[in-house]
Amino acid sequence: MNMKNLIISIVIIFTCVQLSAQIFNQTQFPLDSYKTQLLHRSADPNPDYNVPLSLTTEDKPTHLVDTRMIIRIESVLTDKRGPNVLSIFSYREDGAILTKLEQVKHYGTWTDRSLYTYSYDANASLSSILLQSCLGDTLTNSQRNVFVYDDLGRLKKLFFEVWELGAWQNTMKVEFTFDDKGNLISELLKGWYNNTWMNYLLYNYGYDENSNHVSSIRKKWQNNEWENELANNFNYDEAGNNTSTSIRIWTGTNWLKTHQYLYTYDSNSLWLTTLLQVWVTDHWVNMDSYANTYNSEGDRLTWLHQEWENESWVNSEKQEYSFNPGKVDAICYYWSNGNWGQGDQQDLSIYLQGDLIFSEKAYGLSLTYTDVTSVDDKPTEAENTIFHCYPNPSTDQINIQINPAWQANDFQVELFNQSGQRVKAVEISNPGRTEISFNVEGLPPGMYLLKVTSGQSSSTQKVIITK
Repeated sequence: MNMKNLIISIVIIFTCVQLSAQIFNQTQFPLDSYKTQLLHRSADPNPDYNVPLSLTTEDKPTHLVDTRMIIRIESVLTDKRGPNVLSIFSYREDGAILTKLEQVKHYGTWTDRSLYTYSYDANASLSSILLQSCLGDTLTNSQRNVFVYDDLGRLKKLFFEVWELGAWQNTMKVEFTFDDKGNLISELLKGWYNNTWMNYLLYNYGYDENSNHVSSIRKKWQNNEWENELANNFNYDEAGNNTSTSIRIWTGTNWLKTHQYLYTYDSNSLWLTTLLQVWVTDHWVNMDSYANTYNSEGDRLTWLHQEWENESWVNSEKQEYSFNPGKVDAICYYWSNGNWGQGDQQDLSIYLQGDLIFSEKAYGLSLTYTDVTSVDDKPTEAENTIFHCYPNPSTDQINIQINPAWQANDFQVELFNQSGQRVKAVEISNPGRTEISFNVEGLPPGMYLLKVTSGQSSSTQKVIITK
């Protein structure tokens, strides 16, 4: 398995654990798992730069992310507890993510909240992710992930740092090892305490002759030695689909079965259902079920969660997804008193052509994207592009052509520099207008992010200003 496939596809199922507050008392990261502490798990929509994970949601099988589609996410508007959040992404020429700017809406005005900046080494491997908070035009360092690779380009170490007292301070690191086939065989988590790296968790992974991940063991550092905690086993069908995952816990003397997940797929290997069962005394008992439906393109339309009560399945949660060219909308519901209504936030996961491209906890979200797999395969550029700008590069004026299918009465056009700062904005009110002229004269040369917003929909494109 090469590094790219490993980074895309290694998703290993374990129950989330709490990191020791004693070890990590200096950190500002959430103390639940290093998956959530990794900045680009929620920031980076491009799966090419996901690192191996030890923790994930158990209702999803292990094979879900593949490379059939290359998606460039332009923006995501999420309905969350508190103010709505708008995320705007920019990319390098090679398609690698460059920045993610987060904005929140207060009293009808979008305000910059945070900026993620991605850096790469000479081999185009992700070298760091920098999170900065925004206050007006000022950016303040907050958190940073640093990636270190071996001579073969495999991820060797991952550091977590926070900005304190004017300098970057260590909080945690993860060390990775691989076998001769390039399969990840261990992840060692260490915490920074009293200026020393201290062992915390160790994950060991096993594979079959086809490099399918078939086993995992999690150990915790106790009394100066590694003690077993959890073990997983994975089974696969002939197509390589993960059909079952069993979980056991260590009692101190032996392994005890706790629960298992059973997965089914359609003829195209699209994930259809998950059945969660718990081990009670000497047999398996139903607990939860999850079901998905898709359209003919393999885009997920619905997700349904039911719970086993009184020997029957009872509705609990559901999600609905709608698709338009370059745009996906998602919303979640809860079952209460015999009706579907809105309740708490859920993990909304968007699948396009069977690929998981984005996941975020929210009440609802609206995502705009560009499929850059092959421009030649598209029916027409206009059908898949919300707006087109020219000339690019530009010296003094950018002309913006709006896709007629996306037109509305009012538009907002904004221009952001590479630091995520808005340098120019204009409101357009002209029903039926299909082309806008945007003056950039006097701006410093460089790369900028052009954003066009109408209502709750938005799209972004990179532009270059020259002199």
